[in-house]
Parts: sequence; structure tokens; C-alpha cells
Amino acid sequence: MAFESHSFNACVVFCVAIFIIAAFSFSIVNFDKPENQFGFLESASAYEASSATNFFIHGGGLTSVASSGQSTSYKEWSAGGQAIIGLASAAISNPALDIGENTISTTSSAVSTQASFQRKTWYDGSRYWAAFYDGADSIDFWYSKNGNSWLQNNSATISVATPDFSIKADSSNAYIVYTDGNDIKIKKAASYPATNFSWGGATTVFTGAPHDYPVVEKDTNNRIMVSSRRPSAGFYLVSNLSTNADDETIWDGEIVISDTAESNFYGVLAPLSGGNMLSVYVLYQSMYYSVWDGSSKWWGLPVSMNNTSVLDGLEYNMQVVSDPSAGKAYAFHGDSFGLSLVLGKYSESTNSWSNVFLTNTAASSKYLTMSFNTSNNSDIHVFWVNDAGGDLYTIKVKAPYNIADWESSPVELIASASDVRWVSSDFHESTPKYIPLIWTTGAGKVKFYGKSVETTDTFSLAGIENLIFRIFKPDYDLVHYHWRNDDGSEAAATSATSGVQDTALSDLGLNTVARLRIEVSNEGGINGISAQKFRLEYGKKDTTCGAISSWTDIADNGGDWDMSASQLTEAGDTTDISSSSLGGMDDENISFLTPNGGQRESTSQTGEVTLNSNQFVNLEYAIKAIGSASENYCFRVTNAGSNTNFSYSEYPEASIKITTMTLSVDAGSSVEFGSLAYGTRKTDNTRLKIDTNETSGYLVSVGRQWGKGPANATLASNANSTIYINDTENGIDVFDGLGSNCTDANGARIWPDSAGVSTGLGFTVWKADINKDTACWGTGTTVSNSLNKYAAFPASPGLSIISTTSNSPNPSFASIGYSLEIKQNQRATSYTGSVIYTATAPP
Repeated sequence: MAFESHSFNACVVFCVAIFIIAAFSFSIVNFDKPENQFGFLESASAYEASSATNFFIHGGGLTSVASSGQSTSYKEWSAGGQAIIGLASAAISNPALDIGENTISTTSSAVSTQASFQRKTWYDGSRYWAAFYDGADSIDFWYSKNGNSWLQNNSATISVATPDFSIKADSSNAYIVYTDGNDIKIKKAASYPATNFSWGGATTVFTGAPHDYPVVEKDTNNRIMVSSRRPSAGFYLVSNLSTNADDETIWDGEIVISDTAESNFYGVLAPLSGGNMLSVYVLYQSMYYSVWDGSSKWWGLPVSMNNTSVLDGLEYNMQVVSDPSAGKAYAFHGDSFGLSLVLGKYSESTNSWSNVFLTNTAASSKYLTMSFNTSNNSDIHVFWVNDAGGDLYTIKVKAPYNIADWESSPVELIASASDVRWVSSDFHESTPKYIPLIWTTGAGKVKFYGKSVETTDTFSLAGIENLIFRIFKPDYDLVHYHWRNDDGSEAAATSATSGVQDTALSDLGLNTVARLRIEVSNEGGINGISAQKFRLEYGKKDTTCGAISSWTDIADNGGDWDMSASQLTEAGDTTDISSSSLGGMDDENISFLTPNGGQRESTSQTGEVTLNSNQFVNLEYAIKAIGSASENYCFRVTNAGSNTNFSYSEYPEASIKITTMTLSVDAGSSVEFGSLAYGTRKTDNTRLKIDTNETSGYLVSVGRQWGKGPANATLASNANSTIYINDTENGIDVFDGLGSNCTDANGARIWPDSAGVSTGLGFTVWKADINKDTACWGTGTTVSNSLNKYAAFPASPGLSIISTTSNSPNPSFASIGYSLEIKQNQRATSYTGSVIYTATAPP
């Protein structure tokens, strides 16, 4: 609390009081969960050793099955919760598994992911993304950490009614090009990568005539190229190149790739070496190509790729990938007559193509896409839908991509009953080595599939005499959290962090209810499993959450935090909320545990909860910061105080709001009324300045500081306190707070013109930037305006003369006017006095 003293002859002293309310802030600690790479499970599973030796683990028991000429020596024992296996020579191959078919969302369109030559799915380094037309009025964006459960990023939604778009994205940048009316526009992702990334402003790449079928790619210099069909000009294929690297706002200008007047005309792009770019396009139902010179032009006329396929319409399409460092590109295409599947191989050094044919024993193939396995710079994975049955197939080809390098036969991923349409894949595999695929069904469902690029995960144990690994104890991992507002039930409350999980809550006020939702997943096994009582604890953060050594039960008395009454139901079950705007979190295991008793508002600890190795649970605690809480805090759950078998991929964090409030006298800190005479009214003014970060507003109160005279006097003689100026003798009343009357009698009054009436010192708020109470202080707009209403100063501070609900504008100003008259027989002497103004945050 700070004071400033100012004299008032009849002297005014202004004092400033600053009340500080504490607050807290966060950082996020994010640990990737290690995978169980050896694949050992607590249930019986089989693994292949070497090329001809099998061994099996059945609940911890090991058996060897040797083929002719092969044997494996081993010994096994257990000690202290560990299994120790000695192997003389072996290699363990764990069959790699795909991420199976999962529904992302349901739209009102069967073309939500059209067309397959455009890219609409990707991996940002942490999460899979799917983009698709909602069938009504927008392009929507959904994400998933595991490919199984999906959440929508509402911040990224683009309000344009089209499926005609394409995306170029990686772990650093993301770009989208899309049709908007007759134009092709591009946007770059902002705050990326994040689950709540948004798109920057749109830049028009092509305009002036209708354009469609856009694709986007980056060259080896990181300049962005967009190509598009221009139907209004004889179905030209055109391109545009960004002037600068990674800059979508400035473009060199539209250049024609091919001006052949053919309607079945669309193309894709693939980067080559040295900034060159390959454009492969469908013309007259056949495939042609052109090469960009890396600078200003496309070389020569369109060149036929000499393919025999018939590509009729968007369904029977092609796709291209490239390896710029090797100067190679590869095109995959089929045809509407079922003649063959073809892999075209392009060499930049010879500027020529050669074709490798794969017989398609089914019918014609459509919705084709392909991806390149960049982890080994070798394998190409191709995908298509069988036109006769609607099955989704895949096949892999290895370098050097000749007939002998194809897999023996295509593999059916999805049966025809799924009605697969408009398949789209990423250019390459994700970090976990899965190729993301999305498609639309005839019923408008958007589906996801993750195709593993590896057939086996192999770990060599040759020469290792003792391999020590864990028998799978439980691992209760706090994998996600989400702060929620207390504005609804467990199922209906909204996110307090703009729909983004694992995001710190900042600027929480004292005694404000916050709801912390936590996801705990058993990422281990069931050896020694027991029921857990999940207790919420907090610790003050100095460096990192992991470095905190002292954790406190949030329900302990005398602490910085406490449980709080809320709209939760104590010991009620939580549900698995999917909407991020309602505080949903990614599901990090297979099965959600219910019933669970996970809602807590009066107790910090759940009842007994048993989590098996395939289960996760959501817990939600209603809490508030109290007392001396300040700065930054981290949170965790334990088993009634024990963190044995607990891990923390995430620590929830929160910061307490530190309110700053500064009140100063901007003008009129010392008020000099000069000589006083009966019948002569004196006026003066003080201007207050209020500067605060408290968005809920502030209160300004006033009262007399010194009690030299009686309760109704502000000014008294320095020599004799029994000589004073009576403030209420002839008219005005003492202020007693904002309200219907504002004074202790009939309300604040306009100062009359007649001499000797309203004798004494009165004050008014004649101007305030925020929320002047005209019912109290009148409608006057100057210091001596006849419409001002006045009251006498109260005997002590504490009554608010200004009350606001915001701090805008900040700083803000308020002007206090004074009016003084004396009675006819007032004693001649010098009078002084002081008042205190105080600014506080609302309670």
C-alpha cells in the first residue's frame, strides 16, 4: 500500500492504496513415451528368432523350437521383478502392425477428400492430421496422436465450400492452396505445429479467370510452386512460383505449362534437383510431363510419357513422388479399362521415362496415391481402389524398381464393404514409420488408416550373454491434461485454454474455481497391479516441474490451494469427452475405464481405481488458489501420496494472476482555496489516474484522513480543532456509498446559487473515463457545472465513489470537483484538512 500526501488549504491530502492479488504461470514439460521395442507382453505372444529358430514367451516362460541346423541356447530366471535371459545367438523379429481403420468424422458429402492426386493428410512430427470438406461450408482439420482417436482443431477451419484443395506440410511449415470462387488462394499455418494452429491471411495466387484443381509443392530452395487448371482459357495448365523462400505472400506471376485445349486436364508437381520442378499431367487421357528450369520457364512442349493407360476423369488418376537428391521421380497410374498398373521412372540426367508394369488381375483401378519411404530412401508404397469391388489395395516396390522388385502380390487393406473413395496419402511416412491414408465413404464418413512401412522390427541379440528387460509392471502415466471453466457439468463445461490440451493455465485469480482434467494411462503391464487412489498434489515451480522435491496434497489445510465447490458431482463418473472445445483429450490407450468415480470437488483423492494395461481414465478436480498463492505451480497425481509406478509425460501447470494497481494524482494534488468570504463560492479540481492490469475493473473510495473536527467537518483550524467549517450545516449530506441515494439523507444535491446554502466543503465526480454514476453525481461535464451533484466527505475511507467492471481504457482518469462556501459568521483563521483516495480490485 502506498500513500501520497497533498495539502488542502482547506488542504487536501491524496493517498494511494495498492492492493496486490497473487497469480501463477506455467511451462509444459513433454516427454515422449518410450515404446516397448522388444514387443514382450504379459500375455502369450510369439516372436521369430533368427531365420529358422522360434521361441515363445508364455506369461514369462520361454520355450525354444529349433529347425534343422539351427539352435538357440538360453537360460531364464527371475529376480526382483526382472527377467534375465541369456542368449548365445539370436535375432528377434516382431511383426510390425498397421494402424487399423478408424473413423475421423462424418460429413454430408461423399467427396470430402476429393481428389486423390491432391495431398490432404500429413504428420507434423507429433500428430497425424486430416483435412477434408465438411460437405456444407468449410474445410475442417482434425488431428490424432495415435491414429485411433481424433479431435478437431476449430482454429484452423477455413470457411470455403469446396473439396478442391491441396496441402504441403511437414514438421516446420504447412501450406494450403484451395479454390475460392474463380480464384486459387494460399495460406500458411501460424503457431505451427500445434493442436490449435491457425492459418494466416489468404494470398491470391491465380485470379482473373476461373481456376481449379490446385496443387502445391516446394522446390529444393524452399520456394513454393502452385499449379492449377485454367478452364476459361482453353483448359490451360498454369503455374506460379513464390518470389522468396517460405514466403506465400509474393509471387512471380502466372506461367503456362501447357496450353492444349483438353478438358481432362490436371497435374501434380514433384521437386527435382537445383530448384527444378517436374509437372506431370493428364492430357487426352494420357500422361505428359514438363520440367521447370529452376528460374523462369518450362522447357519445351509437353512431352508424352508413352504410357498405354487410359486416365478418364478425376477418379482414374495418377500420383508422383520424387527423390531430388538423386534426380529421380516416380509416377504411379492405372486406367479405367483395367489394363495394368504402371510405375513410371524418370531420370533427370536423361530427361526420360521408363515404365514398369504390374498386372492388375482385378478390374480397373482408381483413387490412386503413392508415398515414398524416406527412412530408407528406397521403398515406394502405392495404393488404389479396385473399381469392381471397391477394395483398398497396396503394394510395395523396392529400388531399382524393376519387375523383380515388386512384392509378389497386392495386399488388401480394406474390404469392399467400406466403400472406399477418394484416397489421399502423405508424400512420405511419419516418424513412427506409418504412411497416413484418409478417404471418404459413400455415406460421408472420413476414415484414417496408418500403413506401416516395415514388415518386421528386428533386434539383434547375437553375442549378448545376458539381456535384462522389465517384466511389465504397471506404468501409470499422466499423459494429458486440460484446464476447464466451471461453467457446466462434467460433460458440458468448456475449455479454459481455447480448446488446447496440455496447455498451462495463466493468470488465475485467487478464489476462482478452475477444473483440472487429467488423463492417466497404464502404459506398462499388470505384473503386481493393484487398485490406485489417485490423489492430486501441487508443488511450487522454480525451474522445471520434474525438479520439484516437495509436493503437497491439495486438500491439506493452510496451503496455497484447496478443493472447491463446483458444478462437478463429487465421486461421480467422468466420461470420455471427444470435443477439444469442451476440454477433451487424445485417447492414449485402447479402453476408457468406467465407472471410475473420477469427479472430485470436496476430496482430493479418488476411491480405488484399477487400470489394466489397455486402459486409461479421466479424472477431474475442482480447485482454487487461496491465501498466499503466488507465481507458478505444477500438479501431479499419486497413489495416496506414493509415486511408485507413476510417470509424468505431462505436468499440469498454472500461474496465479498478480494484480497491479497504481493510483496517482495527475493534477490538483494540493488544493488552495485562498481567502474565503460569505456569499462567495470557491471551486477546484483533482484528477486521478488509475493504471491496472485487472481486467475486471477497479473501485475508487474516499474518506477524511484526520479527525481534527467533528464527524461533519473536513477543514479545521490548525490552532484550535474546535474551530471548523461544518460541511452539512445548510444543505448537503454525507456520502455513504453508491446506490439509490448516495448519501445518508435524500441524496447528493446540486449546489444552489443562493448565498449561505450548502455551506461547507462538498465533492463530486464530474468526469470519469469508465462508468461515471450520473444518478449520484449528476450529468455535469465541467468542474463548476450547474448539473453536478455534491456530497460531504465521509468520516473515514472505504466507500466507493467509482465502480467499474473493466480496465479499458488503461490507464483511465477520473476528475473530482470541490465546492466550498462558508456561513456568515465563520471565524477568521486558517483552515486545513486532508482526504484519502484508494483504488482496489473488485472483491
